[in-house]
Amino acid sequence: MQNYFGWFLVVYIIFQLFAIYIAKYDIQNSNKIKICSSKIFWMEMVAVYGILGLFQLMNPLTHNDHLEVYDPMAMITIFSMMFVTLISFLNIRNTSKLC
Repeated sequence: MQNYFGWFLVVYIIFQLFAIYIAKYDIQNSNKIKICSSKIFWMEMVAVYGILGLFQLMNPLTHNDHLEVYDPMAMITIFSMMFVTLISFLNIRNTSKLC
């Protein structure tokens, strides 16, 4: 647990430093706004995340051993990753302005 919380703290600090840098030095230009408002740009992220979740769902179907681990992992994936993927897809599809 100590190692987990240590890595969590390190990543949190790195992201906070990056957020401070972006807030201070980021200048938006027209190209960045055009990419940011494209639905296809954001749908790619949802597709990649959903595909990662599908790999977890395939484990119980492709493995014959350790099903006591793969079955609950697939169930958790359905209610966490796939739920977030579905909600993100619907939000992007129904939103007119993304940025």
